[in-house]
Amino acid sequence: MANFMMMQSVLEKVKLESDGSNFVDWLHILIMVLEKDNKDYIVKTLPKVPNGTNKDEVSKYLEYIQDDLKVSNLILTTINTELQNQLKGGSAYGIVNELKKIFQEQVRVGKCIVTKDLMNCRVSENDSLSDHLDKMFSCLEQLENLDSPVDEELAKSIMISSFPPCYNRYVANLMKMELSLTDLYELLKDAEFDMKHPEFDMKFPTEEEKENDKKAERKRRAKKWVKNI
Repeated sequence: MANFMMMQSVLEKVKLESDGSNFVDWLHILIMVLEKDNKDYIVKTLPKVPNGTNKDEVSKYLEYIQDDLKVSNLILTTINTELQNQLKGGSAYGIVNELKKIFQEQVRVGKCIVTKDLMNCRVSENDSLSDHLDKMFSCLEQLENLDSPVDEELAKSIMISSFPPCYNRYVANLMKMELSLTDLYELLKDAEFDMKHPEFDMKFPTEEEKENDKKAERKRRAKKWVKNI
């Protein structure tokens, strides 16, 4: 893993407290750090073991095994000795899910706090829409990390309803469009300046542009989080 040393140096600054009081923030930072190197899937899913007949599947699984070992060791360096002894030998996915069970009370409280933050997100006409959208997406991602993802249609409604009156014209149009949450997010960020001008005309990206934008945006937000730690 090319950035393993960088990941280790970042996570050493945010070690998990023995009482789990910072578990929600710790988990979010862990996933953002892994996301920067496209390794967040390791703590989110368990890949299917290949039957050995497909070389590509076998190659990907072997890569997963190598990355999983590095990430699980990385996680263990950020928790106390008692938890290390309890969780060592497990996969990164298994360690994270076991920690969710151990700190289930902190997870429950964290869900309430993040949900409240999400619902209270509002942006004024003079505020940065980009920063506002980043904050909302951060809340949505934290809820997903805590196994409580917000329904996409509801998330879009919450996002759109948080805008100030200067966006009313475009909010009305957005409500009629069939956009994914990510497409809506990217469209609004790109249109932040122009949306305040009456001559603005929304232009939709191609499928290839959407995919490239998604990858670039995930890395940008991960880089921003890591930089601010």
